[in-house]
Order: sequence, then C-alpha cells, then structure tokens
Amino acid sequence: MEMLYFTLGILSITGLILVGLVVVGMVKVAKLQKELESVKEGMRWEFMGCSRRQDEQDVNFTREIEHLHRRVDEKVQESISYTDSRVDKVVNQLREN
Repeated sequence: MEMLYFTLGILSITGLILVGLVVVGMVKVAKLQKELESVKEGMRWEFMGCSRRQDEQDVNFTREIEHLHRRVDEKVQESISYTDSRVDKVVNQLREN
C-alpha cells in the first residue's frame, strides 16, 4: 500500500511539474506573440512612413519636371522672339537698300 501511495505521489508531482511547464510555456508564447505584434505594427508604421516619403518625393519630382518644362518653353519662346527680331531687322535693312 505504501508503494501505491509513493507511486501516486511521484505521479502527482510529475503531473504538477508538467502542468507548471505548460503554463510557463504558454506565458512565454503569449509574450512572444505580443512582441511579434509590436514589431509587426512598427514595421507597418515604418512602411507607411516610407510610402509617404516616396509620395512626397514623387510630387517634388513632378513639380521639378513641370518647372523644367516651363523654363524650356520660356527659353524656346525667347529664342523664337529673338530670332524674329533679328530677321525683321535684316528684312528692314534689305528694304532700305
């Protein structure tokens, strides 16, 4: 009978240890899940920040291209105007002679 009680005691202690280990393991898994969610959220915010910066750079790039197009158009118009004035001068000089 003593052997039976001893065996039951060993089994109950082993069971308690196993239950304790399972509880500790579940707590660690829960902590890791929280950390993973935190890292995931941080990465999401970082991605959104990068995306926002990329959008801003795209807008700036588009503005710069538009500005360059306007400047090129202005220079072309200036060149045409200058050329027209020079041609007009030459034509007037030819008419006078």
